[in-house]
Amino acid sequence: MEKFKKGFKLFIGVLLMPIMFSVFVADRLVVVPFVWLKTESLMQWLRKNDMIVESVIRVTFALVVLLIFKLIF
Repeated sequence: MEKFKKGFKLFIGVLLMPIMFSVFVADRLVVVPFVWLKTESLMQWLRKNDMIVESVIRVTFALVVLLIFKLIF
C-alpha cells in the first residue's frame, strides 16, 4: 500500500507540475510592475502553500480584469 501511495503522489506531481509552472510564470508577469513585492525562486514558491494561494489569487484577478476589459472593448 505504501508503494502505491508513493507512486500515486509521483503521478499527481508529474501531472500538476506544468500547471504549477504556468501559474508561477503568469504570477511573475503580473508582479513585474509591483517592484516592492518579494519574489521567490520556483522551488521556494512550491514549498510554501500560502505563496501559491497568493499567486493563484493574483493570476485569477488579473484574468478577470483582462476578460472584463475585452468584453467592454
